Order: sequence, then structure tokens, then C-alpha cells
Amino acid sequence: MVSTLRDAFLAIVLSAVIVHLIFRRYEPTHTISLLALLLVYPTFLSVLLWSWLPVASTFATFYITLSLSIFTYRLSPLHPLSQYPGPVLCKLSKLCLYVNSRNGKQHLYIQSLHQKYGDIVRIGPNELSISDPNAILPVLGTYGVPRSSVWAARSLFPPVDSLLAIRDPGYHHQRRRPWSRALNTLALKDYEHPIRARVTQLANSILGSCQQSTITDLSDWMCLFTYDVMSDVVFGGGSEMMKEGDNDGFRKVLDTGMRSVMIFEQMPWLAQISKNLSLPVVGEGIARLRRVGAERASSRARSGSTRKDLYFYLSHDDKPEIPAASTCLLIAEGALATIAGSDTTSSVLSNIFYFLMRNPLMYKRLQEEVDKFYPSGSDPADGVHYKEMVYLDAVINETLRLYPPLLSGSSREIPFGSGGRLIGNHYIPEGTHIRIHTYTLHRDPRNFSPYPEHFWPDRWLQTPSSSQLSTEDRHDHDDIQLSENINHNTEAFIPFSFGPSNCVGKNLAWMEMRMVVCTLVQKMRFEFGSSSISRTTATPFTHGGLPGEGQWEVEEWENSIRDEGTLQRGYLPVIVSRRSTSM
Repeated sequence: MVSTLRDAFLAIVLSAVIVHLIFRRYEPTHTISLLALLLVYPTFLSVLLWSWLPVASTFATFYITLSLSIFTYRLSPLHPLSQYPGPVLCKLSKLCLYVNSRNGKQHLYIQSLHQKYGDIVRIGPNELSISDPNAILPVLGTYGVPRSSVWAARSLFPPVDSLLAIRDPGYHHQRRRPWSRALNTLALKDYEHPIRARVTQLANSILGSCQQSTITDLSDWMCLFTYDVMSDVVFGGGSEMMKEGDNDGFRKVLDTGMRSVMIFEQMPWLAQISKNLSLPVVGEGIARLRRVGAERASSRARSGSTRKDLYFYLSHDDKPEIPAASTCLLIAEGALATIAGSDTTSSVLSNIFYFLMRNPLMYKRLQEEVDKFYPSGSDPADGVHYKEMVYLDAVINETLRLYPPLLSGSSREIPFGSGGRLIGNHYIPEGTHIRIHTYTLHRDPRNFSPYPEHFWPDRWLQTPSSSQLSTEDRHDHDDIQLSENINHNTEAFIPFSFGPSNCVGKNLAWMEMRMVVCTLVQKMRFEFGSSSISRTTATPFTHGGLPGEGQWEVEEWENSIRDEGTLQRGYLPVIVSRRSTSM
């Protein structure tokens, strides 16, 4: 019984500590559990102790004690991650990482932490970021670490997890089988014709837009193109964004949804609350994506398809002996494929042309290779010569090195009950979230040098030369002799992740990128609209124009790149002209 004011305070303090212990042991995320522990429990205490303390004092004491208990533990030597360095605020709360990432610069912030603290950094109370290539195999390999619960939270815990969110390795392998059948070398042949048709449509659309206006947004065209392509590949059609534009505003809503992904990634419990309370604003983009996926899946099921598409394999139409997949599963997988396949490929294509325009000597060298294998009159979307085009592959690889589609890598979680894992020389306790930070890994001079921060495709060739570097780059690195001290650690190159959970659509993406780059380089010339474009006087872009006042500078492109689940970017204004060699 409480007999004094002191006893009342002790009861509140003890209750708060007990709640902290419950969170430590069980990590409750369900809304009812959270409300019971954080609202109902202190309400009960305030009623019980109302004769000793005002209600406000009871709540304040409870929450202050709970916060102090949590923060003290997270900074104490008793915490299982206490030996790993990192900012104090990051150790206290994931809010620190979110605040430093809400402007889309999470990749730069984590890179700065690695530069300050080393190869393994504590970026959250129970999260580590690793930039050591020796950790790739034990974390991402066959016997690596399962995906974390963050992936399900990013999608507001859908009824059926997409392939990305599956944590059980055995079930993941089972669910991946139809994807592997749908995206193997033989199946890609079925997609080649519709993709080639879309590439031709893209080239004609860009040239057509430039007859109507001086400047066009190349990044926007890449988005529209890849979305149309993935609609063809996944559902056998249904999208004509290159022709009609984004009339229903789907991409704008999707962009909002991608930004909410970052909130849920840092605070998965908020995703659970948002789902249970059906908060309309927070999950708007994700809910819209599900509706579009449901509509496409239903339409595809009703109409069938004249060719094999991803839906054909996911529904096991190629394996009649296997029971048909559920509608919820097809919606989840179809939405994943459409967005993951379009968003990532369009970002790489946009960056490729940005780097080519930024480096005229490299652009000219690629033009010469394209003209050699695909002279005027030939079809550059015919992949018969792609394997011989070493510089084309070097340009794509170098773009992927500097800006991989998942800038901050893939979140993994050491399973509870596993006893922890030994990653290199580091013991990682169970329940810890870890990620291999791709952006830092790819720009580490120990893995790629010289010029780790610069676009230098020659590093991917057997006989690299610095002659193609811009004058500015050569001046910055004129003390480096290319005959020595070249680091090229391809084992540290993981733009499509690694292991059994790597990007299943990697070969499809490569086919798209080679087709697009060869076709556009053969048929037209690109240059920046201007290093200084007036947003108030420039001719509007075909699909929207440059908003706002002031000038667009070339440097704005890389400044616009954001880490929001996948790489997001801004406008890429270009002036396009038809090449005489393609007439």
C-alpha cells in the first residue's frame, strides 16, 4: 500500500522501469500493446495515486522516468552495442537518423559517420552500419542475415508480404522460384520485342518533344519509359505514360509514399499505428499503389495476355501442377515489380546521361563505340553486339558504383534466439539491425582508387587510362600515377545487392539500360539545357516544366539526388538534336 508521497513516487518510478524492461524484452509494436503500456498503465497509476499526486504529475513522472531509464541503458556499458562507436544522439534514438535524413541525404550522413568512426558505426539504439567488404558474404551471402522487419513496415504491414519483406530464408527461396523462371535468360527473350518497341517509342517521343520546345526533362522521360516497360513486363500492358503523361497524378502520389517510407524505416512502430488507425495522409502513396496493383492484377486476370509476362509466372500458369497464387500475393508482387523495376532503372539511366554530358570526352568515346557496332541504319536495340561493347558496360558500371539504386543498402536483422552472429571480427548480438552501406563501400578509396569520387569508366577496363578525364579531374589528381596504387575491388561492388536475396531483375535491368543507351546515343545528341537556365523564361518541359524562380545549375542534379528507400532525383533539363549519322 502507498502510505507516503515518497512511496507514490517510488511506485511510479518502479512502474516506468518495468515498462522499459517489457519493451527491451518483447519490443511490442501493436497499437493496443503500446496504448496499454504508454497510456492505460499511467492512467491507472494516476487514479490509484490521485490522493497523493495530481494526474499531470503522475504522467510527467512516469514518462520522464521511462525516458531516463531508456536513455541511460542505451548509453551504458550494459547495452549489447556499447562497444561500437557512433554519435550519442543516434545511440539514444532513431529520431536522430531520421532528422538527419529527412532532406533525403541519409546516404551522405551515414558516409560522414563512417569517415569519422570507421567501418562499423552505431546509427541507432539497435542498428549498425558496416562499410567493410569482408562483411558482405557473412551478412548477405547464402548463410547470411535475414531481412529485417523494416521491409514490412515500409509497406504498412500488408496482408501478404512482397518478396522483399520475407524474412524466412526457406519461404523466400520458395517465393523466389517463379521470379527466377520469369527473369531467366530464356524468359528475357519474350520481353525483348516489347522493350525494343518501347525504346523506339522513347527515342521518337524525345525527338518529338524537342520539336515543340527547346528544353525537355530527360529524367522525366526515363521515368515514363521505365514505368511503361514494367507495366508491359509485369501485366502485359496497361500503361501509356510516354504517350499520355501522368494524367492521374500517380507518380506524385507515389513520390509522397516513398517519402513516408523513410519515416517507417526509422520508426517501424509508427507504421503499425498508422495501419491500425488508418491514418489517410501518412500512407496515401502506399495505399494508392496497392489499389493500382489490384486494378492491374484484376484486369490482367480478366483479359489474359497474348504473351508471357511476369504475371504468367507468378500465377504459376507455366506450372499447372502448382496451385494458383492468391490474388493478394499477385497484387503484392506485381506492385513490387512495377515500382522496383521502374524506379531503379530510370534513376540509373538518368545518371548515365548526366555523367556523359558532364564528361564530353567520355561521351565521344561511347559514341564511337556505338557507331562502330551500330552504324547508321542498323538497330541499336538489337543486343547482338552488346557483349563486345566493353566501354558501354564500363559506363553503366561506373554509374552504378557512384549512385547505386539503394544508396544505403538493405536492412538485415540478427534473429532472436540465434545467439548472435560473428561478422568478421565483430560479434553482433541477436535483435540487432545491420546494413552494408553501399554508397560508402563504393566510394572508399581502399576499394576503388584513384578518383573514388569521380566518374571514371576506365577503372573497369583492363588497361585504364586517365586521358579521358576532364581537365578539372586530372588537376585534382595529378599526383597519382596510374601505373601504381590502383585499387579495383569488384567484391566490394554490390549495386544489385548480393546473395540469395539480390535483385532478381538484374538481367532485365541490364538489357533495358543497354538498349536505351545505345539507341539514344546513336540517334541523338544531348547537352545540358544550359549551365544557367531561367525557370521563368525557359520553354516549359513536355511533362511539366521547371517550377519556381531563379536559375538551374548543372550542379543541382547531384544535389537533387535523395535517399528515400530508392534513389530519387530532380530535373535533368537537356537540349536534344538528331545526329546526322542516324539520318
